[in-house]
Amino acid sequence: MEAIRCEKLCKTYGSGPNAVQAVRGVDLQVNTGELLLIVGPSGSGKTTLISLIAGILPYEEGECRVFGEEYKEMTEEKKTTFRKNTIGFVFQSFNLIPMLTATENVAVPLLLNGILPPDAEKKARELLTELDLKDKLDISPKELSGGQQQRLAIARGFIHEPKLIVCDEPTAYLDHKTGDMVMDILKNKVLNKDRAIIVVTHDPRIFSYADRVVHMEDGQLSEKSLS
Repeated sequence: MEAIRCEKLCKTYGSGPNAVQAVRGVDLQVNTGELLLIVGPSGSGKTTLISLIAGILPYEEGECRVFGEEYKEMTEEKKTTFRKNTIGFVFQSFNLIPMLTATENVAVPLLLNGILPPDAEKKARELLTELDLKDKLDISPKELSGGQQQRLAIARGFIHEPKLIVCDEPTAYLDHKTGDMVMDILKNKVLNKDRAIIVVTHDPRIFSYADRVVHMEDGQLSEKSLS
């Protein structure tokens, strides 16, 4: 089943002589059951592209359908609801809420979807325990290492079981063992026949987890060999 179809997708920052075309006519199809890696140099447009796919940024030209829904055909209210229910985004900068505990941070997507706080926190604790953060459940994110914060952000990104999970450099702050643990969970627990995962990465250690790798440079995509 097709999860994502982008056709001639374009995104420009600025205008006039200072305009920068970050995404230039991208065509991309991602199927359910697929873990796709997007690789390429810094500044090539990778984060912009996944932000368009996740509905975080608007695009000027082209189409982007996620599970059959086109963002340009949605009202802002419908887009917000669609993203809340369908998409999990793991930000490179974590975007954790400093005044909440680790458990409370991870529970946020469930609360937004109407799950009662005790049930949301129970599920959050179970997931954090699985990510080897059992002794960090009740402390604030600022007391965690970079790698622990990354795992916390990843847990928050998929706790509500979205159909599309988009990750921006999810192993950037993790050692090899922890990075493998996170990718193994994404590939073998989170991914299923009804779900798709897109990962932007510079980390060649995780290439083996991909079903497909595409390379992005100067705002355009090309297929990349896994070998």
